[in-house]
Amino acid sequence: TKLMFNAHSLTMTTGFTLTSTVADGITIDWGDGTTTTSSSTSKTEYTHTYDMSYLGKDVVVEIQCADGNTYTFDKVKTGLDNIMPTNVKLGKGCTSIGSNAFSSCYSLQSVSIPLCVKDIGYSAFQDCRSLRSINISSSVTYIGQYAFKECRSLQSVTIPSSVTKIDSQTFN
Repeated sequence: TKLMFNAHSLTMTTGFTLTSTVADGITIDWGDGTTTTSSSTSKTEYTHTYDMSYLGKDVVVEIQCADGNTYTFDKVKTGLDNIMPTNVKLGKGCTSIGSNAFSSCYSLQSVSIPLCVKDIGYSAFQDCRSLRSINISSSVTYIGQYAFKECRSLQSVTIPSSVTKIDSQTFN
């Protein structure tokens, strides 16, 4: 999984929450030469603070999943003091995008969902005002209610035939 962030605030801290199936199965490369290895199978928040040299620069955070391990991307930490993602490419091992995972990520412009993801949760991308494109893979079978609500910049979405259920007001 790759997340591109733009460091735009003085308190350049970013983070997200993952739920992993194997305790030591995920490595997070923060894009500045440092890494973190997961240590729990429960819902865990991972955060990182960047030094001032990253102010105004794009930072790519990569989540690498060990073979056989899976995880749910639960939530990007948002707020004025955090670095906001601009592009997300979910990668190997991510089976689900949790409820509200990327909600209110105002800078998010594009999302690529890989073949391992089966469902997109409730309000997963709600109020992502800059989201212009999303690539939904043919493995997705479910899109939750309000998943793309208030995505005002979204120009087009191709929904694959694998999707068997779309909840109400998904694109409202």
